Amino acid sequence: MGISINVDLSGVDRLRARMDAAPLELANAIFAATVKATDATAESIRGVTPVRTGRLASSIVSTVTKTPDGARGRISTNLRYARFVERGTREHGRAQLMFERGVKAEEPNIAEFYRSAIDSVVVTLR
Repeated sequence: MGISINVDLSGVDRLRARMDAAPLELANAIFAATVKATDATAESIRGVTPVRTGRLASSIVSTVTKTPDGARGRISTNLRYARFVERGTREHGRAQLMFERGVKAEEPNIAEFYRSAIDSVVVTLR
């Protein structure tokens, strides 16, 4: 004597379409989170940068590029003396560590940017 069980799944096609779209949606969400994280961190770095003329703080820029793995954010300055202010010298005084302190201050926010990005994709799969 055999038992037969039939299961009818409704909505499988819709779920499959959403799952197929998820990698692209996730990549877009990660890129957007990287933009937010990079911009927020650059702003934080500017906020702790010492100011004499304001030139150093205003030279700090952020860029985000797409990569095969997702996105890469970069915060930089083109001023040669920035590294001396960051790490300190006799001429520029003690190390200011503005890049280091700015990144550290934003770490909790950065984690939340990515958590929210991932959650937003998961919600669309429901």
